[in-house]
Amino acid sequence: MCTPIIGQLVTENLVQGYIENGLGVSFKGLGAKWDTEEDVKNVVSKIRSCENLKYLELEGNTLGVDAAKAIGKALESKPEFEAALWRDLFTSRLKNEIPQAMKFLFAGVDLAGARLQYLDLSDNAIGPLGMTGLAPFFKSQSSFSLKVLICNNNGLGPQGAEEFSKALINCKHSSLTQGGQIFNLKTFVCGRNRMQNKGAVAISKFIKECTTLEEIHMPENSVYWQGQVSLAEAFAANPNLRVLNLNDNTIIGKGTRKLAEAFQQLVHLEDLNLGDCLLRSSGALFIVNTIKTHQNLRKLVLDGNEITKPTGVQIAEILRTSKSLRHLSLNSNPFGITGAVVIEGMLRQHCDTVEVDDPEDSEYEEEEVHEEEEADEEEDDDEEGAGDNESKEDIGEGEVIHGGDDDENYEDYGDDDYEEEEDPVENVMRFLQEPSLENYRAIPGGLSEYVYDLEYLDIPSHEICIQGAVGMIEYYGKKSGTVPKECQVIFSKLLNEAVNFASGGTNEFASALLVHLGISISHMNEYYREEVYPAMLDCLALWLINVVNEKDVEVPDEMLAYFHNSFQNVRPDLSVNKSKLSSLIDYVLWRRAKNANRSQK
Repeated sequence: MCTPIIGQLVTENLVQGYIENGLGVSFKGLGAKWDTEEDVKNVVSKIRSCENLKYLELEGNTLGVDAAKAIGKALESKPEFEAALWRDLFTSRLKNEIPQAMKFLFAGVDLAGARLQYLDLSDNAIGPLGMTGLAPFFKSQSSFSLKVLICNNNGLGPQGAEEFSKALINCKHSSLTQGGQIFNLKTFVCGRNRMQNKGAVAISKFIKECTTLEEIHMPENSVYWQGQVSLAEAFAANPNLRVLNLNDNTIIGKGTRKLAEAFQQLVHLEDLNLGDCLLRSSGALFIVNTIKTHQNLRKLVLDGNEITKPTGVQIAEILRTSKSLRHLSLNSNPFGITGAVVIEGMLRQHCDTVEVDDPEDSEYEEEEVHEEEEADEEEDDDEEGAGDNESKEDIGEGEVIHGGDDDENYEDYGDDDYEEEEDPVENVMRFLQEPSLENYRAIPGGLSEYVYDLEYLDIPSHEICIQGAVGMIEYYGKKSGTVPKECQVIFSKLLNEAVNFASGGTNEFASALLVHLGISISHMNEYYREEVYPAMLDCLALWLINVVNEKDVEVPDEMLAYFHNSFQNVRPDLSVNKSKLSSLIDYVLWRRAKNANRSQK
């Protein structure tokens, strides 16, 4: 079985009271195989004899078409029915049996005029084909009253997710047009369904239409940044969202930024799980800075996100100011033993529980478990042997559906078209780390298109452009001593963009450029590029000549004058370069003045 992901907030409020008070019947875990009407005679009898059937639990059995028809018929007399606990119900059934069985079950609910509040279909291999049995239910008024919908580990894939989303959107629209009960779902669980980006984009359309969701659980769906962008916009449309679980998906670059934007609107968040989402240090810090003022946040999970020790300490320092946070989990991040102790110590007095595991212990435990699992698998192979061949003959062409938690339940849906496309922000990061022409060309639209997506780095946009420009010249200056002409063009283009991005005016740009050129005394050790200064000055000269002709960018005289005056505090070892650059700027100012006089005449 899969790891439970549904907490007390979901299950106890609506169902636990019914179970404790005996308001329904349960056949959980019998392991029964119900094929015929005769097989479920006892089930039908108990349903009919229950005077106030609020819930029906069928988990852990396998249900055939004829047996489902008999149970559905019994439900026709139960208008009070509210909670269908029908997970893990179709083990070893043919693919075409599942939609037929579901049709009979839901037909009984519909004919009874029941108003279902809670539906759990987890661990059933529904897939795209099974949606033909489930979708019709969402056209009936019995579905309009749903508050909790749990479809975890159903093998939907991208196609099934698209069909599921359409059915739920139609449910919402039908409830509005038919009058009476409006479909206002509160809890939506759709994890472990391998929906990928296509499916996530489709499901996000329903989430956006819903607007009433308070809990969303969508872990382990192979969703990358493209899908996360759509989901983030959909989450923001549900202002009362309290619980969000996106564990084990990939949230990087643009996905991180969009999610953070959504969190700014989701001020009621109480429980946020972004474990194993590949946030890395920059993304995790960006998210934490966004939610640090949320007054209701009680639980935060950032396990397995490749967060470094310095960033972990920063996160701990930020979260120490939270008055509401009670549980923080930072397991499986490379803090080291010392880092883990420091981070836990910083937060121990501020949270009820802080989980920061010892990486060495974790690795040891994982190795032990892995060895045990391999031993178990070998034993199973020895014991089953010929039995496997026999079962394959019975199955035929793979038509039988096995247990709901088995990877065999999932069809091969093919590659997700989105997955092959890299996040452009990742390409930007690669260029900044290795500023080669090849890496620059890999950025669609150029660096300036994505600087706002790098806000989580806490580096001003104009500095990112300057860093790229100077870094490219240094890269080739050190590598070959010769800077390609294309680099010189890109250098000028990036400096122009930096001027436009400088929100504090042109002096802000000039100061940053002096720092990154390594001319400033205060940054001698951080930026020391003496061996590449000739190439750097040549590129700077070409840019300044373009400035004279006001080509591509307007740079006022005040900025050039500031640039010139700043050389009074230049590093003493750059006196020759200082003289060349001062002369060049003097020439630029003189040419500008001459051009201005000529235009006046």
